[in-house]
Formats: sequence, structure tokens, C-alpha cells
Amino acid sequence: MQTTTGRTLAAIEPTRGIRRAAVLACTALLLIGVLGSYHRYRQNLDTETRQLVQEAGEVAAALDHQLDLYRFSIDALALDAADMLGGLYTLNIDITDQLLQEHARGGYYLGDLPGAWNRDIGELTGLGPLPEPGSQAAREMDMALGLTPLFQAIRNRDPSLPWIYYVSAQQFVYIYPPPREQGRDFFFSDQVKQLAGPALNPERRTRWTAAYRDLVTQAPMVTLSRPVYEGDSYRGTLGLDIQLQSLIQRLRARPVPHASLQLLTRDGRDLLGDRASTVPKAVVSARPGQVLSHDGDSYAAFPLRAADWVLVARAPRDALAWEALKATSLMAGAVLAVLCCLLLMVLLGRSMQQVQRMAIKDALTGLYNRRHFDEVARLEFAHRRRNGGWLGLAIVDIDYFKKYNDHYGHQEGDRVLARVAQALRSTLQRETDGVFRVGGEEFAVLVKLGDPADMALLLERLCQAIRDLATPHVQSDWQRVTLSLGATVIGGDDTTDVDTAYRQADAALYRAKQGGRNRYALEAYAER
Repeated sequence: MQTTTGRTLAAIEPTRGIRRAAVLACTALLLIGVLGSYHRYRQNLDTETRQLVQEAGEVAAALDHQLDLYRFSIDALALDAADMLGGLYTLNIDITDQLLQEHARGGYYLGDLPGAWNRDIGELTGLGPLPEPGSQAAREMDMALGLTPLFQAIRNRDPSLPWIYYVSAQQFVYIYPPPREQGRDFFFSDQVKQLAGPALNPERRTRWTAAYRDLVTQAPMVTLSRPVYEGDSYRGTLGLDIQLQSLIQRLRARPVPHASLQLLTRDGRDLLGDRASTVPKAVVSARPGQVLSHDGDSYAAFPLRAADWVLVARAPRDALAWEALKATSLMAGAVLAVLCCLLLMVLLGRSMQQVQRMAIKDALTGLYNRRHFDEVARLEFAHRRRNGGWLGLAIVDIDYFKKYNDHYGHQEGDRVLARVAQALRSTLQRETDGVFRVGGEEFAVLVKLGDPADMALLLERLCQAIRDLATPHVQSDWQRVTLSLGATVIGGDDTTDVDTAYRQADAALYRAKQGGRNRYALEAYAER
């Protein structure tokens, strides 16, 4: 059971357990802060990843919409072409009258048309002899020229489209706008002929070609084509050329932060076809918007609905992590600030404890000083008056200490004080015992007693402990360092206060010295 002395010391100087609890609390707060910051970092990283997927998905949707418009345009052209071939409406001029022979190239071309027809039309060239009026070739030429207003409307809506054309199985091509307006020489050739034929599109559906180099501009291009049939008879193919550079510019017009965008075919090849793709095949085949990591990058793929292509967004993992870290920095800074405050409070508390400890402890011996003795003694005496019991107070003095200092020097005197203090402290091993340095070579011992007769036994042990040190003292009658002790015992109905008890113990000390030193004197007990 802890006594008042123990409780008093605990109240004045925090125990190791309290300090350990404070350290554990700070550590727990640090751990919570670190885990909380890491959790928030993971949330922010997920947010950055979701934002990548969302914005790349929006770009894919916008691109899909544009490609759908191209499909709608080519499908509308094919429907009008079928209607014109079916005789729904025809031109009021004879195209064959305006065809001119090109002997050097073994073919013909369309010359100037009369009147308004000569304005803003495409270029028509073909191989072989001039077609006869009313022939199949002439009918298709009428149809192709009749589509010119639609060609113009499509081109006006999207000026980035280089060419819109009709390639006939009758070995002619009608292309809009005319290449000659751009200073380019163009004529029907075997390469153009390869763009038409029922075997190229047996499903009779709108389809995208693989990327290729344009015959006129040599720019990378893809073509959206649609076959034209009259009944079950194949007549030709409508084509809508699209520069890949314009598609790339559309992608760049709406950038995705920290990400690069790339168009691939469904089998993972770069759409241009002339460079290898570094995108893993697992990314291309992943479900739309699924994020995969590879070699430090995050990938998300979005298959396009309007074409057999895949839009892939690639973002360096470090860039996403850095953005997530920046978003987490506020919380991490707050946690760090709180932790610093806690550490400062702990350090300040320890400094205050150190100052307090220095104020109540003797630096030389490590014992509590007179100030602390006065406070503890008052509390102990008040506790005894309320609860009863016995207290013993002893005043301890080193015999002939001035002579020791004079003979051996003050440095040796300090060592003796420290050794005596250690011996007294080692002898008073009970929690109810306390020893204090109250003067130069004077100490006070305050103990709680179960039996007043125990005081004499304790005093004798204290005397013997110093004798056992056998510290030489040639100026002493005993030739070694010894103690003189004076003590008093307070108990029962005794209302003696601290000052009175101290005087009684001091008077007993005087009697011990008068009795020859190296002994103790106990108030109300026989001297030895």
C-alpha cells in the first residue's frame, strides 16, 4: 500500500509510467496520423485515377460522336445515290458531251460545264473510251455530279476532310473538292481502281479502311467507305477520306491531365500502321475504362462504337501519385503540425519537470533538498494527525566533516557526501522511507513506523552502514567517517507539528554529539 510519502513524491514528480504513457499516446497519435494520411492519399490516388478514366472516357465519347456523324454522312450519300440511280431524279444535262479525251493517259476527264453547273464541282477522270450517252457509266456520272451539293455540305461542316469521292466499277472517279484547285495533278489509275469492287465489302456495310498514305497528299489517311448498289448490281463505292492528323488534333484539343492518348486497332497495332505500339495487349482487351498498370504507367482503354479502334489513355503512375500527394499535403501538414505541437508540449513538460526536479533535488547527492523536505514533512504530519500511526524523524550529521574537508580537500568532501547519501538511501529501502539533504553535511530521515521500537533499529542500521563504508578520516577519533543521529518518534494522540519535531530531533542530535559521536540519540529512549 502506498503511503503519503509515496503519494506526495508521485504528485510532485511524475512517474516513469506516466511518461511512458505520454510517449505511447504521442506514438499512437503519430501512427493514427500516418495511417489517416495514407488512407487519404489512397483515396486521392483513386480520385485521380477515376478522373483519368472519366475524362478519357469523355474524349472517347466525343470522338465516337464525330465518327458517327461521318457514318451518317456516308450512309446518307449512299441512299441518295441509290435513289438517283433508280431514276428518282436526274440531271438536265448530258455529261458525256462535256467529257474530253486524255490520250496521253488513255482516258478522259470532265471539262467545263455550261452555266451554273461549272461552279464548285468536283473533278471527274476515267480510263478507256468516252462513255456513250445513256450508258451505265453516263448514268453513274449523272448520279455522282448530283451528289455534289451533299459533298459540299459535308465538306463545309468539316473542312478538315480532304476528299469525298465516288469510284465506279466503270473505271472513273468523281472526287470533291477537285485536286487541281490545290495545284495537284490527279487522274484515275489502277490504284484508284482498287478502291472499288464488290469483293472488298461483301457485307455491303459502311466500313473503315486500314490506315494508308493518300495518293495525292501522301498524308496518313483512313477512309470510311460504303458500296453503292442498284438492286443487286454493284455500281461503285462512296468514300470519305479522313486525315489521321485531324483526329489526333481533335484528341489534343481536349487534353486529359497527365495522360497521353493513342488510337489503336482492335488487335493492338498503332492506327498509323507504320510504328509499333508499346501498349500491352492486355490493356487493349480489357473491359472499357478498366485501369491496368504496366512498367510504372496506368492505362485505360475505351473501344469505340463507330469504328474498329480503341482509344488508350496512358498516364505515368508517378504523376498520378504526385497529384494525390499534393492533395493529401494539407492533411499531412495538419497531422505534422499537431504532432509537432504534441512533441513541443512533451518537451516543454519534460523541461518543466527537469526544472522542478532541479528545484527540489540536491545536485551533488541526488537526494531531495530542504525545500522538498519541508513540503513532504508537512503533508506527512497532517496525514498522521488525520489517520493516526507513527512517524519517525531523524537528523543525521557527518562527524567532523569540516576537519575532513580541511584535511582532504573539498573535492574529496563532495565524494564523501555522495557516498554517505547513497548508503543512507540504500539502507532506507522501504517505500515509506525518505532521506533528504537539509544542510551542508546534514541529512533528514522521515519514515513511517509500524512500531515505535523500530526506530532505534533503523538508526542503528544507518550508523552501521556508514561505518561499513570504512572511509578513512584521520582527523576523527574513530579514524573513519561516522555519523551522529538525533531522532524523535511521533504517534498516538501527539499533536506535535513539523517544526517542533525537528527541534526535538535536533536536540537529540546534540546529545549524540555530546555523548561522543558515532551514535544516535532517540527522544524519549535511552541513549547509546
